[in-house]
Amino acid sequence: MELAPRDPQGSMGVCSMLDSPALEECAFLAAERAVDPALCEEAGDYAAPCRNHLAHLMVEAAVGQERLPGAVEGLVLTRIAPHELPERDWPRLYQVALSVRDDLSPSHCAQATYRPQCGEAVSALYDIAIEELVENGKLRCSGPWPGRVQGFDPEAFGPLVEAARTAGRCSAVGTVGGGNR
Repeated sequence: MELAPRDPQGSMGVCSMLDSPALEECAFLAAERAVDPALCEEAGDYAAPCRNHLAHLMVEAAVGQERLPGAVEGLVLTRIAPHELPERDWPRLYQVALSVRDDLSPSHCAQATYRPQCGEAVSALYDIAIEELVENGKLRCSGPWPGRVQGFDPEAFGPLVEAARTAGRCSAVGTVGGGNR
């Protein structure tokens, strides 16, 4: 069955010929193809996941434009009512929005409606960036950190840095992995 992205009503006509649960799955697919949150209402038990999925699609489409969380929220909330997208879904949406930024900073959340959830997203992305630095042998044991995490204070992550020092993995230039002290 082919669902037409430009003809959501026609797609829903096809879906309405199906029985549950195929009807709900078909409505989800129709909403996805049309990026139309209104069609999620026909997705039954899949309505909330459908809206969340469409919100992700909207954020991903906006990400290429280097938008900050507050602006991305506006794009999503013009198409999906706030009560239809629970607060628990926002950290992942903010992660998607911030994933393309070269810098990670809690200040990006200043204009966000759901600031705690945005902060949670910055924290999660920060943890991922730190793990990548450790895996690639680029975590500095002193001095400023590189790349996306350059604005953060290494001293705030004393246990991580101390474990690298203790293991003798800090190089002379301050990166983990060199074996020198």
